[in-house]
Amino acid sequence: TVDSAITISFWCYGDENLMPFNSYVFEGRDSNGYRVVTCHLPWSNSNIYWDAGNSGTSSYDRINQSANLDDFAGKWNHWAFTKNVASGEMKAFLNGDLFMSGSGKNKKMSGITSFRIGGNAASGFNGVYDGKIDEFRIWDKALDQLTIKEWMNKTVDNSHPYFTNLR
Repeated sequence: TVDSAITISFWCYGDENLMPFNSYVFEGRDSNGYRVVTCHLPWSNSNIYWDAGNSGTSSYDRINQSANLDDFAGKWNHWAFTKNVASGEMKAFLNGDLFMSGSGKNKKMSGITSFRIGGNAASGFNGVYDGKIDEFRIWDKALDQLTIKEWMNKTVDNSHPYFTNLR
């Protein structure tokens, strides 16, 4: 049901002996094999890349920023990635605080047919994530920072304000 808004949140603990390297923490592709949502956490240059949206080609919206080793390896960190097509905003939150953002990002995210956690969804490529992932959640709504921060250490139940948006 993801189309115009999304939040993907999770806890991760990257292997500090291996990172940074070209890793995929998650990826969703459409029936043509085009990237719809992807996160490199990190790539070999220590950049965090958040890609979301597709226009029916290999073109997608992206935001990225350089991170410190302790942002992605050697300890548990909470990450949340959001996109709202109506506002054009893409954001990433690290432990509840804004890490990066971008505007003018209006490509929709519809048509995901394959999705992988801890690797990429393309066949024939082994872009794995070396580490641990916990509490992986996908919402069909771009959650606000306050909600992300308030719920990152809680078990989601029907008292969550956007429980019906949890996919």
